[in-house]
This record gives sequence, structure tokens and C-alpha cells, in this order.
Amino acid sequence: AALTPHSGQWKVAILDPVDRLTEEAANACLKVLEEPPARTLFLLLATGVHRLPTTLVSRCHQIRCFPQGVDRVASYLRDKEELEPPIAQMLAVSCGGRLGLALQFHRTDLLKARNSALDQMLTARQKGELEIPLGKAPREEIVESLEWYAGWWRDLLVLALQGESDWVIHQDRIEELKRAGVGQKQSIPELIRQVERAYWVQEAVQKNASARMALSVLLNRG
Repeated sequence: AALTPHSGQWKVAILDPVDRLTEEAANACLKVLEEPPARTLFLLLATGVHRLPTTLVSRCHQIRCFPQGVDRVASYLRDKEELEPPIAQMLAVSCGGRLGLALQFHRTDLLKARNSALDQMLTARQKGELEIPLGKAPREEIVESLEWYAGWWRDLLVLALQGESDWVIHQDRIEELKRAGVGQKQSIPELIRQVERAYWVQEAVQKNASARMALSVLLNRG
């Protein structure tokens, strides 16, 4: 931050995701925000203000960003990426109306990786296994995988409550979800509990808990 910009009038520092900073790192960040160097702009990206220290939030100007929405994302994928309408709709719904994530799914193997991680967790839970290869993956990958795992149980909950199929996140696996919902017969409270457990474990991993132990807790059917 102390360096002088050479090719422009301003320097821009992007901290992403700032809500995963340790307390010590957040305090160090706070010091530079209190007395920022000249011609320096800090962009702090976070998924929610509630995850940040109030002292950090108080020194920032908040700009809230929202998903573009399923219809707008599907339209973009059809018009700009020239995808077939069913594929564009599936990607838009699967990504919750987030264009950047939809483009990642389309242009990379992210969808394949998502399904691989999800299959690992679902299979391990069904067989009672507490150790899976995902436990050795980078922390960021585990956190993302837990988001999809929570989404799986959320989708089962949507179907159990007779919700619209269009509300399902895992659109590419909707038939599998329907079969799972019929075969497993979980109660509504149990489905809610599984969603909550997934997010509880995700938060623990974000806070530097042992990923392998956290996944073992999640996959335990108790």
C-alpha cells in the first residue's frame, strides 16, 4: 500500500473474501483503513456484513451487490454465449441468478467438480464413511462444496414442501432429487436440520477448523 502508483493515478487493493480474515488480520487491516495511503482505494469483498468486525465496517462505505436474477442471466447466456434455452435456464437456476458463477460453470469444469464433490459426500453419508478425498482438498474448495451439499438438502426440502421445480438449485439432477425424496422419506424438520448442519460445518471450516474432522461430523448420520 505504501508504493507509489506508476501507470495510473490510483492504486486499487482488492481483499476477497475479507470475511474470512482472522481477528489479527482484521485488526491489521483496520490500521491501514484508519490512515490510508494517498491515492489508494481498498475494496473489501464479503458475503455479509454480519461476518465482519463492526470496527471494520464502520470505516467503509457499503455497496450492496445482488444477483442479477434467473431470467436476466438465462437471457444473457442465450444471447451472448449462444446456449440452448434449456441449458441456459438450467445454469441460471443452478447458480442462483449469479452471472459470474454461471459463466464459470459454462466455461470450465466447475459443474463437473461440483457434482464430484457432492457425490463424494452423499455416497459417504449413505455408506457411513467418515473419511473422503475431499477432506484433503484446498479449504476454499471444501467451503464451496459444502454450499452445494447444503443446496442438495435445501432442494429436497423444496420438493417435500411441494415447491416449484424451477426453485430447485441442482437443476441438472432434478430427477435424482425426486427419486431421493421418494425413497428417503425424511421429515421436514430433518431436512431443515441437514441444511443447518451443512452451514454450521461450512462456517467452522471457514474459521480454520480441521476440514477432515468437520466433514466427519457432517457425514455422521447421528
